[in-house]
Amino acid sequence: TARGETVLESSHATHGRSALWKHLNYADLGRSLFIAAYSLTESNVASREKILPLLPMVGIIYMTFFTYQQNYNGMQNTVYLKRRLKKYLDATHNFLCWKSTYR
Repeated sequence: TARGETVLESSHATHGRSALWKHLNYADLGRSLFIAAYSLTESNVASREKILPLLPMVGIIYMTFFTYQQNYNGMQNTVYLKRRLKKYLDATHNFLCWKSTYR
């Protein structure tokens, strides 16, 4: 949360990590919900890397992504997410990922 409000932040911000982080109320992050509905996996690596360090502080994370789009901007999304989520969330969160049979 950001002082009790919703934060929508563009990945195109050029101000670096502080553009998003300055809006946050750190005392409430543990009770917050982070939603990335296809957005994180369709962002460039620099944008992803600005967001990922925030995730261990957030209470609940809801993330969806396409598994059939294996290669995005020269990167395998499932491999990238597995490595990065393990690095950032292994000590703080339980996470579950499954592949939908619907395409």
